[in-house]
Amino acid sequence: MEPLVKEIIAMDMAARKKVEQAKQARSDVKKQAELSKKQIEANAMEEAKQRLAALSEQYEAELASAKAKSEAEYAESFKKLQDKYNASKEAWLKDIVERCIHE
Repeated sequence: MEPLVKEIIAMDMAARKKVEQAKQARSDVKKQAELSKKQIEANAMEEAKQRLAALSEQYEAELASAKAKSEAEYAESFKKLQDKYNASKEAWLKDIVERCIHE
C-alpha cells in the first residue's frame, strides 16, 4: 500500500508543479499583454500628436494665406475707392454746394 501512496504523492506533486507552471505562464502572458498594450497606446498617442502637429501647421499656413489674400483684396479695394474719391471729389463737392444753394 505504501508504494501506492508514494505514487499518488508523486503524481500530486507533478500535477501541482504543472499547475504552478501554468499559473506562471499565464502571469507571464498577462504581463506581456500589458506591456504590449502600453506600447501600442504610446505609439498611438505619438502618432496622434504628430498628426495634430501636421494639421496645425497646415491650418496655420492656410490661415496665413487667407489673411494675406484678404489684406491684398482690402488694399486693392481701398486704393480703388481712394482713386475714385480723388478723381471725383471736386465734382461731388460742387454738386453738394449746388444742391445746398438751390434747394
